[in-house]
Amino acid sequence: GARHHTERGRVSLLEQYLASLRESTATKQRGVLEECAALLSFGSDAHTIDWSSISVGDLERMQQKLLLYNKPNTVRTKVAIVRSLLRRYFAAGMIEPHVYEGYLLLKTLPPNSRSANGRMVTSEEWARIWAVLCPDTPIGRFEMAVLFTLATTGMRVGELIAVRRDDYDPPVIRIEHTKTYRPRDVRVSRTLHSMLEKHMTDHDSPTMFAGVGDHRTKGPLTRDRVAWALESICKRADLKNITPHDLRRTTASTLLANGVDVVTVADVLGHRNVNTTRMYDRRSEERKAESFNTLSDVIIGEGENGRQRERRGREGSSFPNEGTGTKSRRGQR
Repeated sequence: GARHHTERGRVSLLEQYLASLRESTATKQRGVLEECAALLSFGSDAHTIDWSSISVGDLERMQQKLLLYNKPNTVRTKVAIVRSLLRRYFAAGMIEPHVYEGYLLLKTLPPNSRSANGRMVTSEEWARIWAVLCPDTPIGRFEMAVLFTLATTGMRVGELIAVRRDDYDPPVIRIEHTKTYRPRDVRVSRTLHSMLEKHMTDHDSPTMFAGVGDHRTKGPLTRDRVAWALESICKRADLKNITPHDLRRTTASTLLANGVDVVTVADVLGHRNVNTTRMYDRRSEERKAESFNTLSDVIIGEGENGRQRERRGREGSSFPNEGTGTKSRRGQR
């Protein structure tokens, strides 16, 4: 792994690199280099790590660690910043040519890579979560309201925090403050409506959701309080931690797995571009294979049914009455 050092020459080379950038860019890149230095060598910072000792393996392991909490495009940018600094060390003769060539050959993530961080919650995990929830206490009702609103509406955590009581006209929640600045409506099931009603009787905040219980969750809802609630649920259920955005991915993946078209799912999530929605799909390859089998069964089945109806028609039998289809109502944008 990378080594520590305190040599002035190498520290000044880092500063020379940063000084060659615009002030705002230098500030951002300094933060990235501090982050990456800590990942490359525990306890290091951008000034104490020996950048000239970074191997290709070190760089690859750093990339994988960054993927745990960054989007692929963000990881690509951060790796590129590190490589720009390493180019300075190579130009100064501090890195061997074959090592620097390895940096350049390191396989980077393509834009919008499907190696994205995050996951969907499985049916087995939902069963374990249900087993530890307690609807008989205010904090239990708070956990259920937050958890299942995020999971069944696809709300972003920032949207959840901002929703007010007046924004709820059952069965629709109007989301005014969105990431894309386009208000949208999300529909609430009868089961979720019951959870929301019970939670709102436990607090008198003008917002729809408010922390209740001990000091860690009581008070105005924040991102930290939402994260703590999910962490507490996962700890009790003995599950790998679930993030609020994992629940949003679960919404998208579950809808897609149940045959909802990607355009409708994009509307539910508030995406401008369906390609963004496709990045949220966390269904396993096995589930996707099953969907193709289902598609085959439906098409072939329709063909078989059509032939049977045609045969019955020739034989003079009557068709059964067909029900009238109803169009699904999509929320306003």
